[in-house]
Amino acid sequence: MKKLLGLLGAAGLVATTSATVVACGNKASDVTLSETNLSKEFSVKTSKITADGTITFKLAKDSVLNVEVKAGSQKAGEVIIVVSTTADKVKDKEVKETVDVIHKVKDSTKSEETVSSVSVKIEAKKASTGKIKLDTADFKLTATNSTTNAEVIAALKKFKGLEKVVEKIDVKITKTNATLSAKGSIKIEAVGTSTLVEASKTFEIDQLVKVDLSTVKNLLTPTNDTTVDEVIRALKTVKGLEEVALTTDVKITKINAGTSLDGSIVIEAVVTSTLVSGKLDLVIARS
Repeated sequence: MKKLLGLLGAAGLVATTSATVVACGNKASDVTLSETNLSKEFSVKTSKITADGTITFKLAKDSVLNVEVKAGSQKAGEVIIVVSTTADKVKDKEVKETVDVIHKVKDSTKSEETVSSVSVKIEAKKASTGKIKLDTADFKLTATNSTTNAEVIAALKKFKGLEKVVEKIDVKITKTNATLSAKGSIKIEAVGTSTLVEASKTFEIDQLVKVDLSTVKNLLTPTNDTTVDEVIRALKTVKGLEEVALTTDVKITKINAGTSLDGSIVIEAVVTSTLVSGKLDLVIARS
């Protein structure tokens, strides 16, 4: 026994992929659905279709399909049909069904007429490999230009099932540093022979913005004993300055304090630096 689903051509319906199969007249066309493509459109073209006629569908009694007219698609000689299913209906075995497209002329004494029959195949669910898919795994990584491969591996190992992940054996890591004109990225890609992971995942590195040294607060409390290395280490704790370097990015000038005069440490950006701009004056209190 079969069930009849009736829908007017102007009915509002579901979104679908842009792929379209054309069925001309009664000739059957093939439509393939899968767990990654649950919906498709097909176009029925025949002079028997009228713009204001009624379109209905005949499906199998136990059909796993939903079939609808695409909103606003029905016109003289053509209608677009949307056929879909849901993820829970995709089984371990392939399923095949036939959809009969039926048309009835408005205010006509003529009986309904099948204007097309479409074969719909729902591919079997793909067998699980047991591997963790990197593209859907929700592991945490804050990507910066200074992020190392070791840090990436450490982040992966915190994810359940990846405790034994190894670089080159399981994953390939490719880093593109961010610049002042473009974002960067860290791409983690599964090695084909890995038994742990598959697919890939990319983390975005924010586009670089020069840090204005004059805006840096509470960098350190300078004394006559403060060294240049200590200043550089303090600068590296500032977000965006993790890779700051003496000579390449900053020039540091120190004047020791005396008993009657304050001293200073002046940190000045090198003009060609891609990390910093401006100047920061630190006061060394007189002794």
